[in-house]
Amino acid sequence: MKFAKLTIAASLAMLLGGAAVAQASEPSTLADCTTMKKKAYAALSANEQSPNYSQARNLAESGGRFCSIGVYGVGVSQFAKVLNLLGAG
Repeated sequence: MKFAKLTIAASLAMLLGGAAVAQASEPSTLADCTTMKKKAYAALSANEQSPNYSQARNLAESGGRFCSIGVYGVGVSQFAKVLNLLGAG
């Protein structure tokens, strides 16, 4: 089951911005995920009326899933997209 999740995550990573992750100067860490998750959820709380709220919430949930399986770069990227969608980035 864990292998299947990792395989799916790797495939999604390629689709959702693997190139951006590969260009990062340093690999993302769990601490980066935690920091970005806090920022993303604070932005969601402050922007509940945003027309982009649903898309941002879905990206935040996706970012959390990626971070939870150790694909930190993609998780951080997802949280950054949340901030950009809500104008908090």
